[in-house]
Parts: sequence; C-alpha cells; structure tokens
Amino acid sequence: MKSPSPDELRRIAEGRLQVDVTPATAMSATDAQKMIYELQVYQIELEMQNSELSKARDGEAMALHRYTELFDFAPIAYFSLDQSSKIMQVNFQGARLLGLERTNLIGRRFLIYVADQHRVILSDFLEKVLDTTVRQSCEILVQAGQNALWLSLEAGIGITATDCLILMYDITEQKRAEEKLKRITYYDVLTDLPNRILIIDRLSHAIVHCQQRNRSIYELRWLQSRQCQPRL
Repeated sequence: MKSPSPDELRRIAEGRLQVDVTPATAMSATDAQKMIYELQVYQIELEMQNSELSKARDGEAMALHRYTELFDFAPIAYFSLDQSSKIMQVNFQGARLLGLERTNLIGRRFLIYVADQHRVILSDFLEKVLDTTVRQSCEILVQAGQNALWLSLEAGIGITATDCLILMYDITEQKRAEEKLKRITYYDVLTDLPNRILIIDRLSHAIVHCQQRNRSIYELRWLQSRQCQPRL
C-alpha cells in the first residue's frame, strides 16, 4: 500500500482537527472558560512533576558524586573484587598500597600479587563472602613491587551481589613486631641462643608427639638420629 505524501498527510490532519474542534464551537462561554482553566491547571501540574523529577535526578547525581568522592579519596584502601579476584574497582589508597596506577589495576586479578602460600586463603575468603551475608576477614601476604606486605582484609558482599567490597589494612609493622617479640621470647638477647622457654616449648611438643605414637622420648631421639645419619 502506497504511503500518503506530505501534502495528503497535512490535509488529513487538518480534517481531523476540524472534526475535533466543531463540538467546541457549540460550547457556552462558561464551559469554554472551565475547559481552559482545567488545561491550565493540568499544565501547571505537569510542570511541577517535571520539576520534582528534575530535582530527584539532581539528587541522585549528587549522591552518586558524593559516594564516588568518598570511595576514591578514602584514607583506607578499598577494592571491589569478583569471585575470581578480578579487580572491578579500586580507590587511590588501594592503588597506592600496591604502588601501581589505578588504570593498571582495573581488570587484573588481585591473586597475582598474593604470595603462593596464601592464594588458597584468598580464594576461600572470596567464596565465603559471596556465599554468606556474614562479614569475613583474613590476613594474607602480598608482593607490592619490591616489598612484601602483610594485609588484613575485611569484606562484605557488594550491591550487585556478584562482587566483594574489601577494606585492606597494611599490618606489616604489626607482624614484624610480633615476630620480634617472638624472637625475644624464645632466644637470648645477648647470645641469640635458644632459651629455657623455647626448650620447654620444644620438649612439650616432643612429649605430645611421643604420646600420640606411644613411644618414649629416647626412642624418638634414636629414630631422629638414625634418620640424620648419612647412608653409605
């Protein structure tokens, strides 16, 4: 079927307008004024609704802008990771923690920065966060450039329920202090030789080991000495 030309469309539209207007000419002046009043009220209502919608959009935009500022410039490192540890978002402090630019981190797996012996810990941690609504925490060792860092992770499920929003704290100095305290506890400060506390601790472990295997300490020492002897 052939489509009407622009001139034909105009004649059709004018014909419909005349049909719609004809009944109005028979209206009284009062009815016409009432209709105009209703149209004016309706116009004002539309303008008010548009104004409210505009304010709501402005409010949402302002809230999003404020959230972005809080996220980006927070003094704590924030990461958003999916279950495979891919970095979805990271703030400036998070990028600074690893010593990299944010643009170089987005889309990469956080797992590649984690020490081999702690990768299973991170994978299990992310799985627990996504499977439960309970806040999870763990400690892992990461390699940031030339530096090894101990990080404490606290995470909850993200808004989309497909990512984890994670706070990361650098606890390297705390771990070093703990290791130093442990060294002071078990070794003499002057000679750096094992002290009485370490000997008692090792002896306690040896006693438990013997009890589990129903052996005496002397038998254990004999077996260990046999294992240490070179084979001819």
